[in-house]
Amino acid sequence: MLAVLASVLLGACAPVTQQASPEHEARWTAAWVSAPSPFLPGGRDAWLEPFTDVTVRQVLRVDASGSAVRVRFTNELGSEALHIGAASLARVPGGGDIAGPVTPLAFGGERGVRIPPGAMLLSDPVPLAVSRFDDLAVTVFFEAATRPTGHRHRVALSPEGDFTNVPVWPARTTVRGATAISGIEVSGAGAPRVLVAFGDSITEGAGATPGAHGDWPARLSRRIARRDLPGEWVIVNAGISGNRLLHDGGSQNGLARFARDALSVAGVTDIVVLLGINDLGVAWSPTEPRDVVDADDLVLAYRQLIDRAELQGVRLYGATILPYKGAVYFSPAGEAARTGVNAWIREGGAFDGIIDLDAVMRDPEDPERLRPDYEIGDSLHPNDAGYGAMAAAVEAFLRSIDD
Repeated sequence: MLAVLASVLLGACAPVTQQASPEHEARWTAAWVSAPSPFLPGGRDAWLEPFTDVTVRQVLRVDASGSAVRVRFTNELGSEALHIGAASLARVPGGGDIAGPVTPLAFGGERGVRIPPGAMLLSDPVPLAVSRFDDLAVTVFFEAATRPTGHRHRVALSPEGDFTNVPVWPARTTVRGATAISGIEVSGAGAPRVLVAFGDSITEGAGATPGAHGDWPARLSRRIARRDLPGEWVIVNAGISGNRLLHDGGSQNGLARFARDALSVAGVTDIVVLLGINDLGVAWSPTEPRDVVDADDLVLAYRQLIDRAELQGVRLYGATILPYKGAVYFSPAGEAARTGVNAWIREGGAFDGIIDLDAVMRDPEDPERLRPDYEIGDSLHPNDAGYGAMAAAVEAFLRSIDD
């Protein structure tokens, strides 16, 4: 029998054996985040059909240590109810197959749940000790035809039936499919500062070596762990490829999704915003200009984010927009607007801090371009070295505000 959502949200259901003890409920911290995106057809290895009588397994790397875990499921962009037949959680040593026990997830004590359109839902807490950079497998069984509206990731699919309770499936295939998971939270982590990287494909990590956690937020987290940055930081990535500040692209526009994907992240204390290059590129594209915006429009949008973060007591840091001369949608008009926006970010004094990624990433010989050794060849997306340079710049900034 599926759990009744109202009972889950109001805490009216009786506790079950895997319910975490009260001390785990004192403070929850985001350990992994993935911003919801609408269903988009196409793409290599894309799974385009609804999940029907299929088990989906996703391996996720957590960025915080704790003694209890809960999983956040999303149907916030869905227009129909999302039905979860069963779900489970397990460790994945070394990124391979599950070696240890598989722990069922519950929803108000029930095995499955119905999540209505526009809603999210947290699983019951599971007492499970995890460490930073542990890989966790979250496995979900979709019995009825279901099309999740979470972020598209590489996932493993089972044969027909419920395989949530077994470590290794008899057969499986790997596809790129929309997922129902938008976050993992841990309790017992103390009180770390949680930094949300809020941006587009340059934050999500397009162009980085696949499967190597090469995006700049992941690289930043490893630098922090290696070099013992003063204070304790957790870094989570809320980037969405194609995202824009003022018009939908890749998902809802930045203003629309800011509350859900940044301000509502568990334990958030700090946000880095790196958005605007797609607004300018699309607006002033030499081939298909649309949704025209200028520097003043982007500044207004930034001010809105700043005011909303301030109301919640969250520090918001502005990152300057990277150069993009040579990209398919580059134009002199867009470049002039980028220059104006970056000047305001640097000199406006509105953000709680400035990270000048433009200065780090631009070509000294041609400042309108990315450094050739920092980009993948499309004049837009950094390569592994570029993402490493961005991570180093953000780390230096965090050190400066921690001193």
